[in-house]
Amino acid sequence: MLNQSIYPKDIEFFFMLDSGTCFKHKFGTCSLLLDESEVNQFPDDYKKSSANYCRKISKSIIERGQEEVVKLFKFDCGHLGFTDGQHRTCIAKHLSLSIDAIIDDAGMTCPICDGRQCDAYLG
Repeated sequence: MLNQSIYPKDIEFFFMLDSGTCFKHKFGTCSLLLDESEVNQFPDDYKKSSANYCRKISKSIIERGQEEVVKLFKFDCGHLGFTDGQHRTCIAKHLSLSIDAIIDDAGMTCPICDGRQCDAYLG
């Protein structure tokens, strides 16, 4: 287990976000790229795929800093997967911020590099 500061912009992650957990996957654009008038066109239903979900986390990270460490595992191929913190990592990647992470060894190649069918994507 390794605790370190990482710069997500330079790393390819094994994300498992989908239309139920990500605004971009549901509507085609990241909510962090919307202006307030565009955000107000969507209901604030407090779901992970709502327009305000990542915007609220982003605001909190900018105002108070990272409050919880991201928990990752490193595949043999070099990609990083998540135990906890996909949204925070994606936000940090968009905002070009470094974040603190605990990284464990996965002990295997990620399913994408291994050629297995899965719903994940690299980003």
